[in-house]
Amino acid sequence: MKITKYSLQTQKPNIDLTLAVVADLHTKKVAPVIDALEKIKPDLILSPGDMFECFEERNNAINENGFDFFEQAVKIAPVYYCFGNHETEGETSDEYHDVSGYKSIPPYVLERLASFGVHTVFDTHEPFDGKISIGGLLSGSNKESGEPSMEFVDKFSSLAEYKILLCHHPEYYEKYLAEKDVDLIISGHAHGGQWRIFGRGVFAPGQGLFPKYTSGLHDGRFIISRGCSNSTRPIPVPRFFNPKEVLEVHIKSE
Repeated sequence: MKITKYSLQTQKPNIDLTLAVVADLHTKKVAPVIDALEKIKPDLILSPGDMFECFEERNNAINENGFDFFEQAVKIAPVYYCFGNHETEGETSDEYHDVSGYKSIPPYVLERLASFGVHTVFDTHEPFDGKISIGGLLSGSNKESGEPSMEFVDKFSSLAEYKILLCHHPEYYEKYLAEKDVDLIISGHAHGGQWRIFGRGVFAPGQGLFPKYTSGLHDGRFIISRGCSNSTRPIPVPRFFNPKEVLEVHIKSE
């Protein structure tokens, strides 16, 4: 598992922080990811989604790997997590939790995450250390509107603290987020473009062929993780010239 490092500066005072970013586990084995986190020794662990497959009975066994990750990760550092599109798919039920417009989340999912001490930010935000606010923008792909909650984005943008937004979909950046007052935006979803040719990804959902946003740092404040697994649907697709990665992000006041 590759550790990819970024260093950022901010004009906001008294910030000195090391983040680890884990995206797109898709129920794979967690040992390489946990090993990477133990090497990084982060102050915070952030996950912008797709750590599970949809919460249907047929996926119960493989989804245990996602729970295993969170149970181990919280022993290393506080964990903040927002669902991607995979977690919010599946059959709906009135008995399931309504999470910002979704009824695809069985009660046991949120209960188990809470029992581990995971901070779930679903179109909400939580503080950290009095100087930082961490928000999560839920995927709009499985909502009737097809759009994320701009009401939440506007409310989050108005905060005075250093603001970190977990947003699973990198294709949301130009359309919804580029003009917003958010200090750092973290995405996944694109798997680095799956195959990389001459430093460019070949395909990403929501962006098509040779997409713009698959990896790296953009505009000094938008970071995209290549994720920790291969594509999972409709069939597994191997990665070429595109190593799986955990991100190590250092943020410091100027």
